[in-house]
Amino acid sequence: MEAYIGVDQHFSLFHDLMQKKVRNVLLVSSPYDAFIMEEDGSISTRIINEFHGLNLSNPPKITWALSGKEALEKLVHKRFDLVITMPEVSDMDGSDLARQVKVMYGDMVIAMLSHSMANPKFTPEVHSCTLDIDRFFVWSTDPALLLAIIKNVEDHLNVESDTQNAMVRVIILVEDSPYYISKLLPLIYKKIVQQTQDILDESLNQEHRLLKMRARPKILLATSYEEAQHFYERYKKDVLGVISDGRYMRKCQMDSRAGLRLLSKIRKEQPSLPLLLLSADSENKEFAHEISARFIDKNSATLDREIQSFFLNNLGFGDFIFRLPDGQSAGRATNFKSFEEGLHTVPDECLVYHVKNHHFSTWVMARSEVVLASKIHRAESQRYADVKSLREGLIRDVHALRKERQQGVVVHLSDGGEYDREIMDFVKIGHGSLGGKGRGLAFMANILPKCHTVAALPLRVKFPKTIVIASSGFDAFVEENSLQELDRAQSDETIAELFLFICRSYHAGGS
Repeated sequence: MEAYIGVDQHFSLFHDLMQKKVRNVLLVSSPYDAFIMEEDGSISTRIINEFHGLNLSNPPKITWALSGKEALEKLVHKRFDLVITMPEVSDMDGSDLARQVKVMYGDMVIAMLSHSMANPKFTPEVHSCTLDIDRFFVWSTDPALLLAIIKNVEDHLNVESDTQNAMVRVIILVEDSPYYISKLLPLIYKKIVQQTQDILDESLNQEHRLLKMRARPKILLATSYEEAQHFYERYKKDVLGVISDGRYMRKCQMDSRAGLRLLSKIRKEQPSLPLLLLSADSENKEFAHEISARFIDKNSATLDREIQSFFLNNLGFGDFIFRLPDGQSAGRATNFKSFEEGLHTVPDECLVYHVKNHHFSTWVMARSEVVLASKIHRAESQRYADVKSLREGLIRDVHALRKERQQGVVVHLSDGGEYDREIMDFVKIGHGSLGGKGRGLAFMANILPKCHTVAALPLRVKFPKTIVIASSGFDAFVEENSLQELDRAQSDETIAELFLFICRSYHAGGS
């Protein structure tokens, strides 16, 4: 029976994601810089609040060092996962500190944080050739930037294993300006985290929600053409989309068409991959249109909203809007249940339009359902005999996913949650323990679907659909009806009759 131990086999692969975490951060600055950063409250407290505000777990610990000497001493006695330094600290240059840290720990990730782009170290030509400092950022008093720096370091640390083990998706961001990096990274991470939270099916329990958060797309930040090309070639099959600046370093020289070169090359290989060109040069809009890439002007007053639109309309974030070829809406899907229902009813021309443009697989892929997305993508890429068979195949695959995800799972139906009788097999209402009998039933519901692998079992056993009221519901029932002082010497039959009488009163509208 050892193979059956465990609450849920469908989500077991998520346990192994995001193994490498940034748990300890060393922040090195002068007393004045420390004062400025702490002006609106403790950085550590604001980071913790930012993590909790986005329902992220394990916020890192921030350790301050007010000089280079103090930082080096702390590094001797404690292992840190990330060092963030200002350009100048009280006793040495930030670059000199980074060089000494790299001598001590060659694999240490070091980021430089400045209050202004006016610092001469913050030119693309300088930081593209700096080996000791991995990333440059501009501080804007927003703790979301520190969160984005931390999450991006984790993404780069985990992308290799997570793409191989769970086919986690990758978004490549190519940008060489520390100012725009510091503006875009927090925005993109916020959109991704919110998207991941929004798509967590309410029929899943809390454990599954936390595990599914680990499968969010990874952001790979590149600051040159060669670095971006390396990421694309390495994770080509996992790329969800590419967001690129128009101008950055290529072959150690500034190339005003580097972004167009990169996106054009990618478009030739992947005709349906979502691409976004970010550029301050409005003339690039026409070139972006020629390669079927979205264009956003960096100087736009609505930059944030336009990037959000790209995530919603091109990367599959948000609801799925069923559209006719002329753009007219034919329906909306907020989750896989309404998506399946829409597949039943939308017109044939709507179905064909989305299949030809790979919209279905993109939307499913953005929800980390990689296996289903790959299956739909294959269907979208092949010739199909008729629309009816295509529709039936899509409905069958989506329904199979919804059913499989619930099999053997205790679903916690929260307040206002929707009960789906067709696919929910075992539902828990309320908080607290299931109780002895409920726990035993839950265990059997988890085991029985797998019993077909046991050759010794002579017959097929099917578990009935079950709803269990948790201990909080029972306690509330007892308290509301003043049953705490019930004489326990009474027979079980008498107590049962009393409970049934109260239930009938509720059903009849009584008090």
